[in-house]
Amino acid sequence: MNSKGGLSDYEKDILKELSTIGSGNAATSISVLIRKTVNISVPSLTVVEPKKFGELIGKESDIRLAIFSYITENYPSKFIVLLSLDEANRLSDLLIHQKFKNIDFNDEKLIIFKSMLLELGNILISSYINAISEIIHKTLVHTPPQIKYDFLESIIDEFSIINEEEGKEMLFLKNEFAIEGSQFLFDLLFLPDDISIRDLIKGV
Repeated sequence: MNSKGGLSDYEKDILKELSTIGSGNAATSISVLIRKTVNISVPSLTVVEPKKFGELIGKESDIRLAIFSYITENYPSKFIVLLSLDEANRLSDLLIHQKFKNIDFNDEKLIIFKSMLLELGNILISSYINAISEIIHKTLVHTPPQIKYDFLESIIDEFSIINEEEGKEMLFLKNEFAIEGSQFLFDLLFLPDDISIRDLIKGV
């Protein structure tokens, strides 16, 4: 796998398996948490150079909620879930019957909202981390999720997404899931720190 030559058929199959396992795990876990039927479509999957990430996600002036965690052992990496405030509010309206216009996570009124997002983010991130662990047969440990609400430009800068070394690649998944007939969209990034995605799966 490389940014010039693209994915081999074998690598595509491995990543498709990863996305299928991850999305299936997420659907099951969210369904148990909220006691509602959850269906998740197999996410669209792209391997992209970090410098091209902005072309896929939106304008730098767009505002996003970012829920993030780090893999700290074996394969240090970043996992980031991105969603718009509109999507977060639609989820909040469905699950806790509240909506919020102004986001300040120091405001006690937002504790339930923040907890909901962190729990959902943790489920999504853990689902994909467990899928990677299953595929590479190694245990991956990740930090408790944190949350950030800011301009995309600030999020990109904080995680040094576009400043990664030339030739580095990240996994970009666009996900869609349905709860009681309502569709929700979110994006998930997986960015290894010291190795390439090919290095991660080459021993599979």
